[in-house]
Amino acid sequence: MKLKNPFKKIIIPGFEGLSLHEVSLFFYRGITKGAVTTRASSLAFNFFLAFFPSIIVIFTLIPFVPITGFQEQLFMLIMEVLPPSTFSATKSIVNDIINNERGGLLSFTFILALYFCTNGVNAMITGFN
Repeated sequence: MKLKNPFKKIIIPGFEGLSLHEVSLFFYRGITKGAVTTRASSLAFNFFLAFFPSIIVIFTLIPFVPITGFQEQLFMLIMEVLPPSTFSATKSIVNDIINNERGGLLSFTFILALYFCTNGVNAMITGFN
């Protein structure tokens, strides 16, 4: 006696007449043979790598903002957000970054962030192909 698969009779709209069984098999084969987890991890790694240069670019841009009192307000906000022990350890570094203009660091980190973001977009394109 042969068992019939009831999912072979269910046709999903939008899948060009393929049954639920065929779509499930295609999806399963894509996950097992397509290395979806490897693609996802490379994508996450590339965008995570681009995160830190982007943060440095944003913080390096702050001294160039011509709003009076902006740096002090931002410093107070950072002091409220960070735990006291973390703030005391990073106080001098954050103060230096917020108050001193550094054009060289801005250019370097912008190019670095652009490079890593480009790698992330390329990984995304490769992953979705």
